[in-house]
Formats: sequence, structure tokens, C-alpha cells
Amino acid sequence: MAWDFPPASEGAVYTPAGGPTYTYSGGIWRTLPPATSALSSKSIGDTPPLNPIHGQSWWNSVDGFSYIYYVDPGGAPGQWVQESDASLPDAPSDGGFYVRSGGTWVQVPRYQRFSMSGIRTIDIPVPAGAVSARLTGMVTSTAAVAFATYLQLSVSSGVFLTAAGPYTCNGYYNTVAPGPVVNHGALYAVATTPAMLVAGNHNNTGVPVIFDGQIALVKSGTGGVFGADFRAQAEAGTTHFLLGNYLVSTATNILALRFCSSDTNVFSSSSYIAVEWM
Repeated sequence: MAWDFPPASEGAVYTPAGGPTYTYSGGIWRTLPPATSALSSKSIGDTPPLNPIHGQSWWNSVDGFSYIYYVDPGGAPGQWVQESDASLPDAPSDGGFYVRSGGTWVQVPRYQRFSMSGIRTIDIPVPAGAVSARLTGMVTSTAAVAFATYLQLSVSSGVFLTAAGPYTCNGYYNTVAPGPVVNHGALYAVATTPAMLVAGNHNNTGVPVIFDGQIALVKSGTGGVFGADFRAQAEAGTTHFLLGNYLVSTATNILALRFCSSDTNVFSSSSYIAVEWM
């Protein structure tokens, strides 16, 4: 028997004898689940609704995600499946640095400051989402000796590259001793070093070494290198370094940084290193 639909108008409802209920929407007559059906509305709560049916929706008021109850036609037990992460709100606007991980926002420490007092080496894990890092600091030995500061990198969990070979350092330093400026040229043009050179205290003094530099933590593909540049001042302003470094590796990201000194003495109480993750 043919059904005689009424004149079409947006929102019109028609229930033929023995048939389903139709609603005119978007230019066509559509069937909708009955008002008493679990499919007619979305459940809201901190626990899933009891006795769900296939296709039922539920918004979890705890994690803010929407789920749909799915019954596998193959006979597997029904389960709540997250519909999408579209309901994830924007990251908090509190000035922090956030990355998306596991369907939620995770705050990354954008700026960290580490005391080097009484130590000569520190390992710094790279937070998830960071693609580069700016390193600044000031270090002084507890003894009046010449020393250099280095950066070693980890591309495998818990393992740092410390053998000569993967790093290349190339740079210049100028000195005033006192008198005319002396350009010592590419003194550090060496192709096989056990670390990246950050800065040094070339003369035998206890004057602080102040440094500033940036290092890439991520690269695309297995080719290419991880590059870093550092600028430093030592000897009460009479020695300046300009250093370029790079690490040859098939890895695509750096997992941790190790800042260390060539001096067997520890750093003084005023020594520190700061890292800004970007």
C-alpha cells in the first residue's frame, strides 16, 4: 500500500499506519528513531549508560570525549569506542607550552634552569614536542684552571655518544692579551671530536665562562645532521668564541643532552645552565 505523504515543509512529521515516523529535513523525508529509543539522544555522565545498544552515544563528563557503542557483526562483545578527539578543547591559555599526547594536552616545561654547583656533568632529558633548544649559562671552576665545556647527545634511550667520530666542531676565538685583538682563526676545526664544544676558558684564570647557543633536536628523515651554534665570552671579556657544531646520525631526534666539563674540578656555587625548549 502506498503512503500518502503530506505537503513537504521543513520539520513536518508523518507517521503512516503501520509504518515508521518520518521527518522532512534538508529536502527529503527521513526516518528517525522513536523518542523512547536510546539512539534518539546522547547519554551524559561520568559512567557509561546501562544496557547500551549498537549505535548508542555517550558523552563522558570526566574526560570530555564522546563514545559510541559498537557491536561487531562477527560476534565480538560490544564496546564503547571513542568517536573522535574533536571534543578536545584548546590548550590552556596560561602561557605554558603544551603538546597533544594520548588525546589530551600535556604541559612541556618550556624553560628550565639547572644549578651546576658542586658537579661537572648533568643529563637533561628532551621533553616531548620540543624541536630545538636554546642553552644559556655561566660556569666557573672551583680551581683557577683552563677548561672547556661540552655537549654530548643521546639518540638512543640512556646512551650518549661519547666516542670520537660523530661530532664536528668548527669555529673561531679572539683574544686581547692585553693589547691588539688576535684572531686565532679556525683553531677548533677538527672533524672527529667526542662532543660538541660549547665554550672554554682558554687562559689559566678562574673567570666565569658565559655562553649562549641553540641546537636542533629534530631533523626530517635519516639524512642530514643535527646542528648547533654557540657564542661565548671568558677571561673577563678578553676571549670570545664563535663555534659551529654538528652531529652526523641516522636518528631523527635527540632524546637527551649532557652538559659537561673537561676540568676534573667541579663547578662553583654560582654556576648554572638554562634551557628554553622550542
